[in-house]
Amino acid sequence: MLKNAMPGAEEGPWELLLHEGRIDGVVVASPADTAGNEFRAEQLRRLVQAAVPMLIAHPVVDSLIVYYELEMMRQDSRCIIVPYLPARWSPAAARLAELVAAGDQSLIGAVDQAVFESSPVRRGRGDVLAQFARDVDVIRVVCGDVTRIGAMGSPDAKAALANLGVQMSGAGPILTRWSIAPADDLPNRRLTLVGSRGKAVLHLPDDGAWQLEIRPTGASQAETVESTESADWSAPVAALEALAEALARQPMSSESNGTDNRGTEWAEAIRGIELAEAIGRSLARGRTIEVQREELSETNTFKSLMTAFGCGILMVAAGLIFGIALLAQIAKANGWQWLAGALNSWPWVVLAVLGLFMVFQLLLRLAEPPSGKKSG
Repeated sequence: MLKNAMPGAEEGPWELLLHEGRIDGVVVASPADTAGNEFRAEQLRRLVQAAVPMLIAHPVVDSLIVYYELEMMRQDSRCIIVPYLPARWSPAAARLAELVAAGDQSLIGAVDQAVFESSPVRRGRGDVLAQFARDVDVIRVVCGDVTRIGAMGSPDAKAALANLGVQMSGAGPILTRWSIAPADDLPNRRLTLVGSRGKAVLHLPDDGAWQLEIRPTGASQAETVESTESADWSAPVAALEALAEALARQPMSSESNGTDNRGTEWAEAIRGIELAEAIGRSLARGRTIEVQREELSETNTFKSLMTAFGCGILMVAAGLIFGIALLAQIAKANGWQWLAGALNSWPWVVLAVLGLFMVFQLLLRLAEPPSGKKSG
């Protein structure tokens, strides 16, 4: 149901949004529990297909596959999706990113270490991974993209992650540690950058403005060189302004060869889910893993499927050679001349399989976009 959360809002079934041309945008919250994930995913599919502009909670569902699916649909419908990523609108986070970019010329010197402490109220496995997906976006805004993740915790897929610790690194020199802080009555998040001449601390309360403190080496806990807090800044207001800005941009036709910037922030949300999903793989393998970033498109998806089919065909061919050779020896040993003679045609069978493999390789070539054009 739609609630009267603001002047002019109306109540009614959400499906009306698919037919109401006067709807400017929709705010989509994450479900209260994992049982509502599939229902929310189906709502999102229908909204994206209808190209209804949306401001979406992040993470809105706990499935990376659903995120990929929505992105494929978004590329077709050109739907505007603005995920709730406060770090991308926060003045304090922007200031902290400037300090990192300044290197040794910044007030705290060159930064080589970052520590993120998060204290969520709910500590179930899904809740912890969802919190990490939100926090890692802050880390990426300040320190750059993450390409390697090493997680420490229980490898049991059903176990809670109340004591989860994650080490991350990327192309830059900064090593980042993310961990669950001791339980508290209220959620508390803090990102600390350690430089050669001091440190900077970003406080991220769920309610109210974020605060940045820059402290020189040797200063007492109360002393700061700079304290940045904008009483006028609000993450929810900034999110609505981002949606309004996206709606105000010149629409792009499906035939346009320009860059579709409306999916940029949505792609960053997908990246956060990719990194959260990598935690489970790191725990299962007990080591640091690489998390590569690939562009999502129908062409790339098709090529991945064709590559998988091609590898499968080669494995089938190898199995056929071994199986036929073994069966031929059994036939000869038992005097089954008719079967042994029939098996002499095995090279033609393998040739047919390899020919099928070459057909898939040809399809891969045909799937490549013309030179100078990008798919999606």
